[in-house]
Amino acid sequence: MESRHRGRVDAGGVQQNVAFREADPAEYAAVDTAYREKYCRYTTIVEHVLTDHARISTLRLEPR
Repeated sequence: MESRHRGRVDAGGVQQNVAFREADPAEYAAVDTAYREKYCRYTTIVEHVLTDHARISTLRLEPR
């Protein structure tokens, strides 16, 4: 099966066609900060998912 790196997001009443792109490593710190802010009440989990292995799987969703 061929991967097309595109999809459709349907969340909160918003629908958008998107392209999936690899995140730039320069963005990882901002993603980590946002994740910590959103999930700060789950401290034992947060630090386990903010690892180098998890960061390289981060995708950027771009409108298309």
